[in-house]
Amino acid sequence: VQDKEAYLTQNGNNFENEQYQYLEAELRALNEYLSTLYYGYGTVLSELSNSDCKALQSEDSLLIDWVEPFVKGSGTEKENETDEASANHVCKMNAINALRLAVDLNSENVVAEHMLAALTEGDIGKGRASNEFVSALFDDFAETFDAKLEALGYKVPGLVGDAAKE
Repeated sequence: VQDKEAYLTQNGNNFENEQYQYLEAELRALNEYLSTLYYGYGTVLSELSNSDCKALQSEDSLLIDWVEPFVKGSGTEKENETDEASANHVCKMNAINALRLAVDLNSENVVAEHMLAALTEGDIGKGRASNEFVSALFDDFAETFDAKLEALGYKVPGLVGDAAKE
């Protein structure tokens, strides 16, 4: 909401500041949730193979904008390869759109911002990921880090601890 005072008194409604703050918090939470969903959708679309993208053309329930020339081919192997590559391009464009929405809905979604920059070959930070992205990546991974190391049979910390005791 651009102008808080105007919003609080619009249409003769006098919202209390507490009500406004509640609505603002609810909207922020909803935007964060939608941002996460759009990030996931964009990520899935960006990772699909050419043939998977082409197979999605028959799914009416998906939120994908198809370009008519990319939808139909006459069936030769060469044309099918072209159709698959074209379908993949359409998937990538829809992935980019989903990631843009994710960033627009939540400007603090640095993971979506990084993925969007990677797909659009934008500036990811002079050849490296942003500090915010790296921090978010490690924060997300922290909960499962020890379990992953254990599953891999990683024993260096224990060996260093044993050596230090000696």
